[in-house]
Amino acid sequence: MNNLKRIAIVLVAFSLLIVLSLNYTGNDVLKRAIVLGIGVDLDGRQVRVTVEIVSPGNGSEQVGMYSKTVSSTGKTVADALQTIAEKSGKETSLGQCVLLVYGESLIDVDFSSITDYFVKSDSFKSSAVVCCCEGSAEDFLNKGDALLKSVSLSVADKLKSQSGDVALPVGDLLTFARSQQELYRTGFLNYVQFEATPNTDSQNPDQEQGFFLCNRVAVFRSNKLLCVLSEEETEGFALLESNVAGNTFSVTEDDKVVTLRAGNKKLDIKQQNNVVTIDLQLFVRLARADSFGAGDSFSAKTDSEITESQKQQVKQQAVQLATDFLQKQAEWEFDLIGIHELFRRQYGTTEEVNNIPMSQLQFDLSVSVSEK
Repeated sequence: MNNLKRIAIVLVAFSLLIVLSLNYTGNDVLKRAIVLGIGVDLDGRQVRVTVEIVSPGNGSEQVGMYSKTVSSTGKTVADALQTIAEKSGKETSLGQCVLLVYGESLIDVDFSSITDYFVKSDSFKSSAVVCCCEGSAEDFLNKGDALLKSVSLSVADKLKSQSGDVALPVGDLLTFARSQQELYRTGFLNYVQFEATPNTDSQNPDQEQGFFLCNRVAVFRSNKLLCVLSEEETEGFALLESNVAGNTFSVTEDDKVVTLRAGNKKLDIKQQNNVVTIDLQLFVRLARADSFGAGDSFSAKTDSEITESQKQQVKQQAVQLATDFLQKQAEWEFDLIGIHELFRRQYGTTEEVNNIPMSQLQFDLSVSVSEK
């Protein structure tokens, strides 16, 4: 039994326990549909909501990983969820939802009312993973057959595990909502894409197969999509985000490829007039063979010490990644690393401080690399 299946069974069991503790009868339990994931798209002037649900069965129904999706359109998210409840014949329960996905059509317009709904919801938990996707959220949540497992559980687990294993900034709903109203009004959501792969199942040759890529972030300003960072720019963002560690670097020595992992770092960002000084210290060690993002699958296994040449290669790569990200910030006028907060601390909260253009700032970047 894999981990995702265990998670699904625990979610179902836990949800049933909560319902029973509130003195629901057996028939009441069977009337509830446990929502694992919610997708929101724009459909004209209305919103289209898709939910992935598992329902406590009555013997003939399948429970656990055998989830299904239901979609409906309404003037608001609440209207659409009510229609979904009518369609499914069961009351939707958001308390165990692990994933919220915004579709491409929604993020091109001001979707602050959608975010506000989930922020203020008593049943939607702040611990749920929030992301946006390429294409529609409805199509996104219907990729379960291609994955042969729950989309919501798979993506939520992948984002949460990658945030701890590799250098991937992972946002949350409340932080994002605040970022769109404070200071420079910019923030990010993880950007997820479905990558199709060749079908290797001879018994189901027409079955779609693939996986989700979660290695990029989308940048928003005032609740509208500004741009999507490349994989390299996202890695640069991770380097300059104090709460994220785990960048990996592939370096060579004597024609051998070795992967080094920066499991720890020290980051100091200061501001003086229009000059922003960034001092980044990376502490690297040889990456484990089973670690995420360990680079080339043919990386050499070695117990030798990290050489000065390898450290220099890490430094050059880190400088390039950080520079790419800083240039993107200046080009698209956004601030994900708290530069405007430095000005606010010195000059106070004023409209002038809130609107300091990133393109007018000078960045002095210093990177050092040492062995942990």
